Amino acid sequence: MSEIRLALKEDIPSINRLLIQVNNVHAYLYPSIFKKDKKKYSDIDLEDIIINKSKTNPILVYQEANQVLGYAFLIINEIKENNNLQYRKELYIDDLCVDSSYRNKGIASLLIDEVIKYAKQNKCTEITLNVYLDNKVALDFYNKKGFKPLKSIFEMKI
Repeated sequence: MSEIRLALKEDIPSINRLLIQVNNVHAYLYPSIFKKDKKKYSDIDLEDIIINKSKTNPILVYQEANQVLGYAFLIINEIKENNNLQYRKELYIDDLCVDSSYRNKGIASLLIDEVIKYAKQNKCTEITLNVYLDNKVALDFYNKKGFKPLKSIFEMKI
């Protein structure tokens, strides 16, 4: 049986394994930016997010047969109206990963569907995320799920 739920403290070892997998995809594509076999969050960071910030920074996990096979790190940002900006409440997907052995089985789609549901429940006006341009698999996936490019970040190596 499978389910998508909020992460628990005991999920940290599985989340760590997935954090390293997704980081290594980036390290392969951009070795000048990312270090191989590292992860974005420490165990202390993960515990803090899971225990203290699950309302504004939830981690959703996909679990099947008592194994965490995917996650979505979410951040809710409220942008206040001001002189030039409209009010927005965005749900930012900070990180999404499915275990490399279980990709192309619809798990990422299930996670995104749950993210959309979560965003609607929390009255978010949009969902945003960042994708590196050389990550063609991710770009294709997000395009198929209905995401559209919003802006570009340019870089010049010197």
